[in-house]
Amino acid sequence: MNQTVTFSMQVKGMSSPLTETFTLKELSLHKQMATEELENRVDAIFQTWVWSHISFSRTINH
Repeated sequence: MNQTVTFSMQVKGMSSPLTETFTLKELSLHKQMATEELENRVDAIFQTWVWSHISFSRTINH
């Protein structure tokens, strides 16, 4: 059975969260990794995942 990691984020005011599930293989991770290393790498991948789904801008009209 493949171990999976699920990322989820919700933007305030939006009714449903964005959720994606990945296998460790899809994330180029291995379950034999030390727990701390695995957690650190998942956290880094999660941060990249979140920023890749955010688009924002601001406009100042004079």
